[in-house]
Amino acid sequence: MGWLVLLAVVVVLLALLAAFLKSRGSTSTDSPYLKTPALFSPAERSFLGVLDQAVGDTYRVFRKCSAPMVRRETKTGANAGQPFWGCSTFPKCRGIIKVNA
Repeated sequence: MGWLVLLAVVVVLLALLAAFLKSRGSTSTDSPYLKTPALFSPAERSFLGVLDQAVGDTYRVFRKCSAPMVRRETKTGANAGQPFWGCSTFPKCRGIIKVNA
């Protein structure tokens, strides 16, 4: 019977400790991360749209290494057969982007 009382006290103390720690946590407005500015300005985004129309759906123009992106399909794994944008300089650059379907 003594163990049961001790177990109940421990459970209550843990619940109180969890509630206390949760109340001390940061709120949704407190964030250690800062919002970064947009990657492209509105003019650059418009220009990217024009380039995408001119090049078609086979190539993309921008990525980390500034090389053209090529539309490819995964050959193996859980995503086999799924399209993605891969860097044309692969394996030197392994940058990829999901294809927006």
